Amino acid sequence: MPDNDPIPDIKDIFPPPQIFDPDIATIVYIGLLIASSILLSYFLIIWLKIKKKKTLHPTPDHHKNALDELHDLKLNYTQIPAKEVASRIISSLRPLMSSQFGRSFLYSTTDEFLKHFKEYSNELIGMESSEELLKIITACDQLRFSPSNDNNSERESLISNSIELVRNFPKDK
Repeated sequence: MPDNDPIPDIKDIFPPPQIFDPDIATIVYIGLLIASSILLSYFLIIWLKIKKKKTLHPTPDHHKNALDELHDLKLNYTQIPAKEVASRIISSLRPLMSSQFGRSFLYSTTDEFLKHFKEYSNELIGMESSEELLKIITACDQLRFSPSNDNNSERESLISNSIELVRNFPKDK
């Protein structure tokens, strides 16, 4: 007859594995580390997007633009009326002047420019460039408002002087 020995419990045959019981502070610490790394990466991504948007708009090169416009004008100044030549010279010089003298230059007349910016232009761009600039502005005004403007050599010399002025103009403020 079989013995009536009790059947051993499974726990007695196979002891349960030792499970590490973590401390609650460790779990909170790891959770805070993960949350802070997620927040920092989120702010880093936002900062990179903002920086990328700001670098998409390069500053225009006023020297290059003015030279391009003046060279185009020099190629076909004979087909354009004298008033238009003078206007194009001034309009090609305006962005360059506004980068050097500020926005107030854009709204000033020739007389106002001569009055207010003459000394400042001597300091900023030098005596020779300043005198050349004043000559060009005055010649453009004479070309625009003179009744006889059929002299092509005067236009060509004005365009050449403007090109030389732009080439010799300082790039930094």
